[in-house]
Amino acid sequence: MRYDVEQETQIGGVKNFVKAQIVCNRDGWNSLRHWELNSYSTGLTGQADPISQIAEEGQCKNGHIWIEGSSYHYSYSTKKPVVSQWTVVDYLAHNASARLNVTFDLLQDLSLFKPNQSLVYDGQVRVKLEDGLIAAFQTYAQTGQGVLPIHYLVDSRGRPQLVTSSIVSWALSG
Repeated sequence: MRYDVEQETQIGGVKNFVKAQIVCNRDGWNSLRHWELNSYSTGLTGQADPISQIAEEGQCKNGHIWIEGSSYHYSYSTKKPVVSQWTVVDYLAHNASARLNVTFDLLQDLSLFKPNQSLVYDGQVRVKLEDGLIAAFQTYAQTGQGVLPIHYLVDSRGRPQLVTSSIVSWALSG
């Protein structure tokens, strides 16, 4: 399984860009196997800030995570499946159920290790739409070391539609 990620976020006048190619294991989790990450920020001038540029490669194999940049490397040990925030959404799309209660380790932005995450069913929420109709969503909560609670809203067809955490929300499309 391969993921090609292109993400752009803006906070104030700073734009952050992430491009990643992720190769995953076909293990039900789509756990991380190998990846390449390039990210940078631009300021008000629109020019890339050299200090913000990150180019890394990494791999996860036999319970070990290795990440390497041009002048550094670091590693972690793990006993759980290792996923990224982009692959959690895909996992949920294929496994959403009222009995869902799983644990995993998160490699946020393919760089920051956040072990001991859990993803559990958190009930149903009803949302009034602009046209007056009511849409029901199943909610799932991700909690764990180093993260504010993340909530995923999944529609009646099992498709994640909204991801929220603190002041950040992703509306998914396509």
